Formats: sequence, structure tokens, C-alpha cells
Amino acid sequence: MTTDLKLTHLIFLALLIPSLAYSQDSNSNAFGSTDASLYELKGKVYKLPEYTSYLPTNLEEYPHIATIYNDSLNIPNQKYSNGFPGVEDVFENFAVDFRGHIYINAPGKYFFSLGCDDGARLTINNQKVIDMSGGGSMRFRDGEYTFTKKGIYPIQVEYFQGPRPWIGLMLFCDNKPKPNKILKLSEYLPLKMKENEKQLELSFQGSGVFDVNSITLSNEAILMLGELIHFVKTEKLFKSILIEGHTDDVGSNSYNLNLGEQRALAVKNYLLKNGTTIPVTHKSYGESKPLLPNTSEENRAQNRRIEIKLVK
Repeated sequence: MTTDLKLTHLIFLALLIPSLAYSQDSNSNAFGSTDASLYELKGKVYKLPEYTSYLPTNLEEYPHIATIYNDSLNIPNQKYSNGFPGVEDVFENFAVDFRGHIYINAPGKYFFSLGCDDGARLTINNQKVIDMSGGGSMRFRDGEYTFTKKGIYPIQVEYFQGPRPWIGLMLFCDNKPKPNKILKLSEYLPLKMKENEKQLELSFQGSGVFDVNSITLSNEAILMLGELIHFVKTEKLFKSILIEGHTDDVGSNSYNLNLGEQRALAVKNYLLKNGTTIPVTHKSYGESKPLLPNTSEENRAQNRRIEIKLVK
């Protein structure tokens, strides 16, 4: 085989088999990365007894061997021999308990499809939605959950792998039956994130942080700021935090400047009172820096925002 043909063959295999790509990064595997990230699923990995044939009820009874993070669960059925970062020899008889939160902006009935090899459970807001606890080859089961109001809901996916070598774990979600779109928590967040070598920027938009003309943090905002505090304390990547308050154009310039000031101050005070130890400053821009023209309520909702800049 010529050198060119060998190269073409290797590229084809790397594209065809996802697990090959994961094996190139010591911090990652098919289930996620050990690099902590905001607002993703956090998966605790547990070692199970040999020849486990079902998903245990309480995984905390077993040895915790690793922690991984992922925005989605999209692992098609495949052979698995990589292990986990730091515990490479564990590739069978293990379980992963993924937990996170999903932000629902449009209440109503949502449809889920869970696929697994060997077993898995989906729980939303402490209600079991799909249960495939017993072992078996790759299969899918559908379920549904009705979100009665806008807000943040806890979501949990438990997975176990018995004897090697096959694994598979996929979670789909849509507001239509028979969902075929992989659930990505980042697509449901009421914020935008942007990172470069100097800082991580978070933009909380709309009414997810404050109601109109209010300076009181919403329950959803408190939950998300709590995760932010834990992330900053755990990762120790940042030197300071800047909080910026922005408003729409309803009201006078002075009123909006003060409203932006009070909102930024409310976020600052919450961070400092709940364990943030790095310096935190705040600033109001009022209505002076809109993202969109204030020509509709939808645009105004985007302009009402808090921007948090984590400086590295």
C-alpha cells in the first residue's frame, strides 16, 4: 500500500469511528471530558462489581472513580476499550450518573428518546421518564414530560455498562413525538457564552434574571449563579469578575442607568455573599449599548441583560 493510500485509509477510519478521535485526548473519552465546564451534564463514574447485569438503584453505594462533563449524550453503539481519564483500565462493569439542569422557555409537553447498551434511566424533576434498568443490546425507548411553567428543571441520566465490549448512550428531545434531535443543554440556556484567551463572557438575556423593572434575582438566576460560583472556586482560572448592567429604552436615560446599576449590584452582592473570593466590580450602561434596535418587545427583551466577564 502506498503512503498516500495509507494516509487516506487512516483518515477514513478516524472519521468513521468516533472512539478513535477521543483516544487522542487524555482528558476525554466517549462519555465526556474531565475539563469542568459551566452548565453541562456532570457525570460521576462508579466502579460496579464484575458481571453486573442491571443498573443499581443507588450508585453512591459504589466506588467513585472519576468525574466527567458533557453538553449532550451522543454515543452510538460502538466497541469500547479506552477507559476513563486517569483510570484507563476501567472499560466494563461501570456506571455513570449524569446530572444537570435544563432551562425551559416555552412550557408544554416534550418528548424524549433514550438509547442505551446496556441499561439507562432518565429522570426529570425527580420524576422517572424512561427506565431501561436491565441489561441488553442497543435499544431505544420513548417517554414524555410536561413542563408546566417556564424555568430550570433538574435532569438526570444514569447509565451502566456490564461486561465488555459494546457501549451506547443517546438522548434525544423535541416538542414533537418520535424526537430525532440530540438534546444539547447549551441550546436551552437563557444565556450566551463566549471565551477567548483573556476572558470568559456570559450574557444573561431576557427575563431569565430579572422581571421587567425589577432588581430582585429570579430563582432561575440564583441557581445559575450558584453554578457559576462553584465553577470559579473549583477551576481557579480567573483573577477578577466584571458585571455589566444593560436595559432597554423604556423610561428615561437616568432611570435606566440607575436600573442597570442596581441589577449589576444585585448580581455582585450575590456572588460575594455566596463564596466568591476574587475581586468583583460592576458597571451600568443603561440603554446605551443595545444588542438590537428597541423596535419590538422581542428586541427589548434581548437588550435587558446582565453581562458577566470572568477575567483570566
